[in-house]
Amino acid sequence: MTQDRLNLKLIRDLRASWRQFLSAGATVFLGTAIFIASSASYKNLVFSYQESYRKLNFMDFSIKVARAPRAVVARIRNIPGVRAAEGRLNQDIEVEQKRSQARKIIGRILSLPRHGKPSVNSLLVAEGAGFSEKGGPQVLLERTFARYHKYLVGDRIYPIASGYRIPFTVVGMVSSPEYIWVMRNREYIMPDPEVFGVLFVPEDEAHRLLRKPGTINEVLVCVDDTSVRPRVMLQSRRILAPYGIVEAIPREQQPSHELLDKDLQSFRALSFLFPFFFFTISGLSIYALLNRMLATQRPLIGILMAMGFPKQRILRHYLGFAVLVGLVGSLPGLIAGHFLGAASTRLYVSVLGIPYVAIRIHEGDLLVGLVLGLASTVLAGIFAVLGIQRLRPVEALYSEVSAKGRRPILEKLLPALSRLPFFWKVPLRNFFRSPRRTLFSVFGVAASVALNLMSLSFFDSNRKAIDHYFSRMLNYDLRVVFMTPQAGRWVHLVSRWPGVKKAETLLELPVKLERRGQTVSTLLFGAHPGGTMVLHYDKEGRVIELGKEGIVLGPIVKEKLDLEPGNSFLLSAPEKEGTRQFRHRVRFSREYYLPVGTGISWDLEEVRKTFKQELDLPSGALNSILLRTEEGYQGGIRKRLYGLPGVAAVIVLSDVKRQVDDLMKLFNVYLGIMFLFSAALAFAIVFGTTTMSILERSREMATLSTLGAPISWLLKSISVENGIIWALGFLAGIPLGRLLAHFMIAAYKSDYFWLEMVISLKSYLFAAALSLLVTLLAQLPALSYVRNMNLETLTRERSA
Repeated sequence: MTQDRLNLKLIRDLRASWRQFLSAGATVFLGTAIFIASSASYKNLVFSYQESYRKLNFMDFSIKVARAPRAVVARIRNIPGVRAAEGRLNQDIEVEQKRSQARKIIGRILSLPRHGKPSVNSLLVAEGAGFSEKGGPQVLLERTFARYHKYLVGDRIYPIASGYRIPFTVVGMVSSPEYIWVMRNREYIMPDPEVFGVLFVPEDEAHRLLRKPGTINEVLVCVDDTSVRPRVMLQSRRILAPYGIVEAIPREQQPSHELLDKDLQSFRALSFLFPFFFFTISGLSIYALLNRMLATQRPLIGILMAMGFPKQRILRHYLGFAVLVGLVGSLPGLIAGHFLGAASTRLYVSVLGIPYVAIRIHEGDLLVGLVLGLASTVLAGIFAVLGIQRLRPVEALYSEVSAKGRRPILEKLLPALSRLPFFWKVPLRNFFRSPRRTLFSVFGVAASVALNLMSLSFFDSNRKAIDHYFSRMLNYDLRVVFMTPQAGRWVHLVSRWPGVKKAETLLELPVKLERRGQTVSTLLFGAHPGGTMVLHYDKEGRVIELGKEGIVLGPIVKEKLDLEPGNSFLLSAPEKEGTRQFRHRVRFSREYYLPVGTGISWDLEEVRKTFKQELDLPSGALNSILLRTEEGYQGGIRKRLYGLPGVAAVIVLSDVKRQVDDLMKLFNVYLGIMFLFSAALAFAIVFGTTTMSILERSREMATLSTLGAPISWLLKSISVENGIIWALGFLAGIPLGRLLAHFMIAAYKSDYFWLEMVISLKSYLFAAALSLLVTLLAQLPALSYVRNMNLETLTRERSA
């Protein structure tokens, strides 16, 4: 009977405080939903990658050599612990197209068995079929490239090798586990399907095309267990050493896998940080709500104690309120989080084209989400009701009375405030009336602002990196890429064409850097010291001139090799068939800001002199020409450039930037979701605290109204008070947001990206405007309550 009465009281309390109840439940809902969504998205992506790698037998390591006989693969297969080994040809060549503006591209030829699937790095055929015996030379195209250029089954594409242009028929479009993120190499990490594509051809056709019968230059290996991989890799290197090892790459360093894994690590950090904020705030919300309820119901608690109700039972009664908030918020949050996680996974997969998608229900996360949702409210409830244990019935029978006439500390410190008009004095004093409620309101706005600033800093930092790269470092319109180094006469010829403002030479070589056991494979760019089309800037934004005294490099390489200006390291070109590899000791001169990639730069003449003999470079060697063109001439110049001998591709810088901007759209969707969540968070908190404040002061407002204060005066007073809360919350949110942004940008740094944390003035203004708008909207229900309150009932509330 006693318990039934307490349950009835709980129901009545819920009815009386339904607005605050829903507000507190909303924060639990948001925290649970974002925890489940972010955790599910992360795990779905991990499982999708794992499923794709497992079904397509993604390599555990690969070793590239200059040239080796096909029979060497059998020796590697016989190494204990090897599950599968596959040999292939891997070579970049010129490829001509008929249907695209990019008439020539750089094509990566990868050989496959004509019959059956390769035992390592198999393919998923998305359209068309595999190879057949009839129909002449055939090719499977990587599907990102095929879709970009709108290839259909039956179309022709024309690889060029040894001066011959050979037609290949497209028989299908495929996905590959090593090209989920399609990148040429570590330096060119952004997918660029306009000028780079992967072509899979039958092994016999590859031998004829590349003039390398019976040979391979790459071995891919899968092992039985990762624990044996170091031993197997070492034995494989010994077998392949006589054939000139160019590079050996474990799975973790395979470019596509490594970049995706770094992205997942950043995603994992996000999946912890955001839910932590929402759960913390939901706990504070229920704590503030229960504190108010206990303060207003102290006499009732005293009566219950006097009637013989045990304190433990009263305590459990009020804790039931916290449990209900946790259940009402977390249960629908689990459902919403699952579907939001599935939707974000599908969006991510659609952009990347992951071969196999795994969207699952993660029971463990659902249980953790439920526990966290309940724990955030129950713990807050326990702290709120602990005061019941210290109450005696006689004390509890009397409501707490605040000291009358006590001026806020701010008025004591600033006496001029006490002379403010009554309209300004009331909201200022209300601000100090309930410090805990005020601090909670300020913290809620600050947390929302901080989340917005953190999200916006990602956008600003990425935008700064992109703008720096495309608008400051690179200042050309067209870049002509030759397949092999050419004589310098071509740049003089092209510079005289109509519409060409300026032409500069660039020599780009793949190199390996070594120091103290650490190695970095990257690209060395040789440029003219006085050139203007590729500029290098230090951290202070000053242009660095290339000189003969040493190499300039970016922060990623500097940190990996632990270099300081003046230190030296070893520089070598990849070993090639029939050549001897040299290791040159060079000096590190200056660091320049390079947000993307690991490229290093040196004086062009020094690069030519250093590598002329071992690479047999022609006089005035170049493999790229950078062009600045006059308006209206670009299309014609581009077509004419394709006619130069040895041209592999013509890159339009504006097209590359547009593709990067398209990739940023996925990031913008993420930003939009975070804005919605942070806005909902601020709304729930401001709504709950404003409503709580109005209910506490309802009799006071009714009394002021009966004494002649207009309702409009009361509404403005409430708005002023919320405005002060918003201003303080915004100011507190700025350092918190910057701290979170630093944390997230640091987590995002990798061997591919080096972002500097930036928050623009526009972002601060946007965060301020958004939080202010949410604050104004959240107070509307409370203002409506004041406008429609029953004055007679409220003024008689105490005596009743």
